Amino acid sequence: MNVVYACDDSYAPIAAVSMQSLLESNREVPRLKIYVVDDAVSSENRKKLALQADSFGREIEFLPFPEQHYQSLKMSERWRWTRSTMVRLMLPSLLKGCSRVLYLDCDTLVLQDLSALWEVGLPQWAEAAAVAECMGDRHKKAIGLMRNDIYFNTGVLLLGLKRLRKSRAEEDFADYFGGSGGRLPYPDQSVINHVLCGRISLLPPEYNAQTVWYDLDYSSLLRYRKTEYVYTEPELAFAMKSPAILHFTSSFMSRRPWVDAPMSHPFATHWRSVKSRSAFSGSPLWEDRRSFAYRWYERLFRALPKTAAVELSGFLHSDLKPVFTRLGA
Repeated sequence: MNVVYACDDSYAPIAAVSMQSLLESNREVPRLKIYVVDDAVSSENRKKLALQADSFGREIEFLPFPEQHYQSLKMSERWRWTRSTMVRLMLPSLLKGCSRVLYLDCDTLVLQDLSALWEVGLPQWAEAAAVAECMGDRHKKAIGLMRNDIYFNTGVLLLGLKRLRKSRAEEDFADYFGGSGGRLPYPDQSVINHVLCGRISLLPPEYNAQTVWYDLDYSSLLRYRKTEYVYTEPELAFAMKSPAILHFTSSFMSRRPWVDAPMSHPFATHWRSVKSRSAFSGSPLWEDRRSFAYRWYERLFRALPKTAAVELSGFLHSDLKPVFTRLGA
C-alpha cells in the first residue's frame, strides 16, 4: 500500500496526526510505504515524521517539492492556497516507480483498515477513484461539467498512476489550469474534476466523510449546495456513523480540531487524542484567526431561522461564488 501526503512545515504536525491514525489503523497491512512531498519541511520535523513511521516498522520517503513544475503553472500573486494543494496534479511524474497510490490530505483521520480501499479494482475506463462531494450545479458549470456529472472531493484519491501517465493527464492538468488563468473555485479539485470527468470511479462515502455532512442535515445540504447528490440519506448516515476516513474540510459552521476553539465536530476529540500519541504531541493548537466578517457571518447564520440561514448560505456559496471566481474577484 503506497500512501502519499504533501505538506509544508506549518502543516507537518497536522500531517503527523493523519499519519499516526493511518499507522494505528493499518497495523495488519503486510506492506505499507508512506511518501511525503516536502515543501520546505524543517529537518527537525522530517526527523519526527520519520521516527513516527519507524516506530510502527514502516518505511517513509521524503520527496522534494517539484519547484520547477510548480513555477510552470504560473500561479497568481493573489494565490490563497498552500502550494502543497497542487501536488496531486503532479503525482504521475513524482512517483514514477509506483503504478498506484492512495493520496490523503493532511486534514484526514484514518479510522479503519484501508486494505479494502487499496484493493479496489478500477474499471477499465477509470484512472482514479474518489468520493463525491455535494457541489452546486453552477460550480460544475464553471468548470465545464454538466449538472448530472459527478463532482468529486479530491482530499482522498486512489490514483491509477500508470493509466494517468498513459493518458498524459498531467499535461492536460497543466493546460487546463493555465488556460483558466487560475480563476477556478477550488483550483486542484476543479482541474481534476474537469480533466478526469467520466474517468473517476465512485467510492462509498465512508472513505471521505466531509465536515459539511455533520454540519447540516441531508435536506439542508441539498438546499445549501443547490444540487442533487449521488448518495442517499441512509448512505451518508452510515458513513457519518462509521467513517473509514474522516476529512476535516473547512466549514464556517465548525472549527477544525487543531484550532484552539470550542469543538463542535463529533470526532474532534478523537483527533486530539490521536495527536497526543503522535510525534507532535506537544505542539500547540493553532490560534483562531478567522476574520471579523467570517465570525460575524457565523453568528448571523446561527441567529437566523434554519431555512433562511441555509438559503442565504446557499446563495452565497452556490450562486455568487462561481461568478466572482470567474471574474477573478
